[in-house]
Amino acid sequence: MHGLRQRRRRRRVRRSARASVPARVMRVLLVFRGVFPGLRIDEFRAVVQLVRAELAAEGPTELGTEAPSAGTVAGHKDDPLHLGLTTSVQSLPPSAQFRTPGDSLHGDVFYFCELRSEREARLVAQRAFLLKAVYEVIGHGNSYESACDAAVRTVSSDSARQAASWSDGMQELMKGASFRIDVQAFGRSVKQEQKAGLMARFAPVLLQFPGKVNLKSPQHRLMILEDAFPVAGHQQHSQLALNGEHLSVPEPDIRQVFLARLIGETQGGILSKKFRLPDRQYVGTTSMDAELAFIMANVALVRPGRSLILDPFCGTGSILISAVASGAHCIGADIDPRVLRGYGYNQPEPQSHTSSGILSNFEQYGLERPAGILRGDLVHSYWQSPCGGWLDAIITDPPYGIRESIRTVDVEKTNDLQCKHVQHRRLRASDTLRVLIEFAADSLVDNGRLVFWLACTADFVPEELPQHTAFRMVSYGEQQLTMRMHRRLVVMERLPRARLRAESSGPQDTRVQGAQVPDSGSFSNLSAKILRQPWRCETRLVP
Repeated sequence: MHGLRQRRRRRRVRRSARASVPARVMRVLLVFRGVFPGLRIDEFRAVVQLVRAELAAEGPTELGTEAPSAGTVAGHKDDPLHLGLTTSVQSLPPSAQFRTPGDSLHGDVFYFCELRSEREARLVAQRAFLLKAVYEVIGHGNSYESACDAAVRTVSSDSARQAASWSDGMQELMKGASFRIDVQAFGRSVKQEQKAGLMARFAPVLLQFPGKVNLKSPQHRLMILEDAFPVAGHQQHSQLALNGEHLSVPEPDIRQVFLARLIGETQGGILSKKFRLPDRQYVGTTSMDAELAFIMANVALVRPGRSLILDPFCGTGSILISAVASGAHCIGADIDPRVLRGYGYNQPEPQSHTSSGILSNFEQYGLERPAGILRGDLVHSYWQSPCGGWLDAIITDPPYGIRESIRTVDVEKTNDLQCKHVQHRRLRASDTLRVLIEFAADSLVDNGRLVFWLACTADFVPEELPQHTAFRMVSYGEQQLTMRMHRRLVVMERLPRARLRAESSGPQDTRVQGAQVPDSGSFSNLSAKILRQPWRCETRLVP
């Protein structure tokens, strides 16, 4: 008996020792695509959260630590995911930072980040839409010479401590794995004969790898990444046509150079081409872009086979298609039955064995049909929300009042208790947001997310964002539509009901009501401001 107690005590000591060891991190280079710069970091943080939740569901990680649950909020200030996101320019010496990160016309696409493993980095690269690729940096500098010197210091060290810090891929390279090397320039075009000269500059590094060069099927792929993005006021082309004559303009300066090993590439480009709107059978004037719809699914933390999603303003179903393609179960609703059925839209006449309207898009892509497509008005709640919620996320794009009006249905009950639809009535944008947020507070499960677009003018300030005691604001990334009109991708997370119950000093009621939405702001009277039509002003509408 005494020996059994000693063995149990030793096991507890070993477990506590493993738990006290800090998790090993892998510093990687993120290369983002040149689209939607205001949404890059928000989507990346959400995808990391998703990947870590999936890895945690498989069991303890190889480092003996547990990944955070899907409900952990990825805040920008506190950084509970411990990503350590920084722009790559900030890691250069102060004398080499001749340009500030915001000077580039395309924004910063190069970021350093700390992830837990190479597998995690590969899974993040496959899921994130705005991420181009993930690399492990071998050398980095503000010129080819400084990047080569840094790479030589990385691979030429013979100390055991340096070798222990290498990733598994670097250790394979140093042990003789095959590789190939390519050049990719950002901000200028590099001809094939120039690429050979750029590769030759890294000859002192490449000679350190004992493996053979394999151009067809290499085990590892090395990349020379050149950042030559033009800054504001500089010309983006090497030739200018002026009065029929060509005026030579110097090539843009090189901002920074990387020698890196490719870890993973995104699949977003393939999905974007597959689900692009011009090839879709049924679209409308307000159909959501396929890439943006997939980004919304990512920031909503859609988990394959485990998420139930609702879009109360589904329209032609673009958001539903991205959610189903991401593995979620979906429900759609809209106030206009003509949109759901395809009446009055440019759609081919359906055959006898095919569906029409919104369901035809799901058949076109071979996707599972939604759990339900309903005609309903969110103002007159048509859901019975159980205590504790029933939706994992609400992803939607409410109408702005420009292409589609913001409206509700006035309902009158007759003597036989049947509902008679009288007429459609216009609503204010603030009333629509208020109804949406209060509905989400009742319907979302703990840590569920509400994701919606908030159209506004350029004078938007964060103080105008809607608030609710049952939610916390996660992010509000920006997309610029025109010079005068922007929109924000607002992500709100439902706080756990037990936490609200513990913090409440009043009755123990978890069905919190009362969304705080300002009636006047950059998102109010949007149609009157953008279209310059005063008669569209919302101030005369009855709440």
